[in-house]
Amino acid sequence: MNSIWHQLDQARTDLSDGKLCAIPTETVYGLAARFDHPEAILKIFEVKERPFFDPLILHIGRLQQIEELTEEFSELAEGLAKEFWPGPMTMVLKKSLKVDERITAGLETVGIRMPSHPLCLRLLRNLRSAVAAPSANRFGKTSPTRASHIREEFPDQNFFILDGGDSSLGIESTVLRPDKQKIQILRPGPIGETQLRAFLVKFELSHIEITTESSQHSPGHMKHHYQPAIPLVWSQRPVLSSSDLESIQRNLRVSNLRHKSLDLPRDAKLAARVLYSQLRELSQAPIDFIFFCPPLDAEGDWTAVYDRLSKASSLQI
Repeated sequence: MNSIWHQLDQARTDLSDGKLCAIPTETVYGLAARFDHPEAILKIFEVKERPFFDPLILHIGRLQQIEELTEEFSELAEGLAKEFWPGPMTMVLKKSLKVDERITAGLETVGIRMPSHPLCLRLLRNLRSAVAAPSANRFGKTSPTRASHIREEFPDQNFFILDGGDSSLGIESTVLRPDKQKIQILRPGPIGETQLRAFLVKFELSHIEITTESSQHSPGHMKHHYQPAIPLVWSQRPVLSSSDLESIQRNLRVSNLRHKSLDLPRDAKLAARVLYSQLRELSQAPIDFIFFCPPLDAEGDWTAVYDRLSKASSLQI
């Protein structure tokens, strides 16, 4: 096996040559291309079968790169960056003319983050360029949290995969849009409202409002997303009744009702870490649907996990 230094060098070379490369982050693996290689950006959409109306997130290795990518970087945005970067926070900011409109789905804003995965961060700093890197899976399907997931997802593709082990957080970054008087949470993620409020208190910014709303300015805003290969059924009842089973059979149009339960740890952070890998594993079982019921003894902030499960569900009963 090549040393990690050879792997980093190949990833850097491939990206510099306009090729795609799968990269590890602390959230999920991304399918990356240099932001200034238009043909490579188009290749991301082609490989993922991703519609052009869904914007991509740019990943940077140094805070100074913000100057090249954005027109405005407010004091609030700078404070958030210094507090939470590197880390699982994406900020939606006004883009510069250097950012291709295909990256932003024609919008005047661009999502940017600095990942904390040490291998990814070293790659980005050696590359000295931002990369666009949506999750390395087919559009709307379950995100990958280890290198083997990508190989299973794209068996016919030969792009290089930089193997950084299992993602430590397991779900996509929090997406924020900072404004003068408020912070909009466009996609919940590992950094929740509690951490954001603590940041505002720390810097005497308690007058700034925090709101939550879905928006086209963020990836993952569609009603159905993150879906496993077989249907996921979300139920508020731990035991399915005969009427529930009839509803499942009718709505999912399955002839059989073989199923297994998605049993997540009660701790929200642990649940997030294993969510996608468990969905992928269950999807390979000889069953007709996956069953999920929220744990009664859940601990921590499940907002982001429930957001992913809600969008991954084919049916809620």
